[in-house]
Amino acid sequence: MIYDVIIIGGGPGGLNAALYAARYGLKPVVFAEQIGGAVAESVDVQNYLGFISITGLELTEKFKEHALHYGTDIFYDRVNEVKKEDDKFVAKTMAGKTYEGRTLLLATGTKHRILGIPGEEKFKGKGVAYCATCEGFFYKNKVVCTVGGGDSSFTAAIYLAKIAKQVYLIHRGKEDTFRAENIWLDAAKQQKNLAIILENELTEIKGDKFVQEIILKNPYQGKNSLAVDGIFVEIGSAPDPTLPKQLGLDLNERELISTKPDQSTNIPGIYAAGENTTGTNQYNQIVTASAEGAIAAHSISQYLSKNQK
Repeated sequence: MIYDVIIIGGGPGGLNAALYAARYGLKPVVFAEQIGGAVAESVDVQNYLGFISITGLELTEKFKEHALHYGTDIFYDRVNEVKKEDDKFVAKTMAGKTYEGRTLLLATGTKHRILGIPGEEKFKGKGVAYCATCEGFFYKNKVVCTVGGGDSSFTAAIYLAKIAKQVYLIHRGKEDTFRAENIWLDAAKQQKNLAIILENELTEIKGDKFVQEIILKNPYQGKNSLAVDGIFVEIGSAPDPTLPKQLGLDLNERELISTKPDQSTNIPGIYAAGENTTGTNQYNQIVTASAEGAIAAHSISQYLSKNQK
């Protein structure tokens, strides 16, 4: 069958686009390796209207149920190639399957940035992690650190403080350069087993089979090494430009997809929504990604109405 819209990405932008598209009478399909995207890794979501406090996993499940309710097809698969052939788009997945659609929506979000230091790659899954909610449980009564000065680093540290014996939050700048909201700054300071290390960076990760210590650029309490069992890297994210470049889409200097107010791109029939776009003043929130998804679905519906053969 030919879908009305192929949606690549299962975060709030992609799932909301699928929901709206289905309600417009279209047939959407969503491809995602992980439903929810970065939202699924959120420890505590407190700024999405209707929920005073909800975990990212719980919110993601509600998003998925809502999209499925209206007839969205969801496949847990990665699209590694997509191209335009005549009046349709052809997507090929890692599973070796091929799907066709009349339009295409890229809602691929962003991926975790890495530290790029010795030992990081070696100890991935062996003490180096990028998701506190996914792997924090394994560090019960152990010593861990988070790296970064934004919301994700602080919420991860606060969450880990409830599990681990000791948590260090390492930030390369001064306190006035934190990017986290005040609510998380205040909550972190209330955790007795959470220490904030300022104006410092990791230069190397060491261990045997698993992480045992980190080497710091500047001394902390007189030493350049710190014994830890786990490191949670929370230094932001960047888009994956592979598919946009494959398709010939216009990107900005940060390799975000350039979108118009209706979420369309420079290629007719291709739309984008969420953190991988230049939309909503690059204010990356669940609500803004969701809004872009809804706008994209509306635009796709209008586009198909005008171009039906």
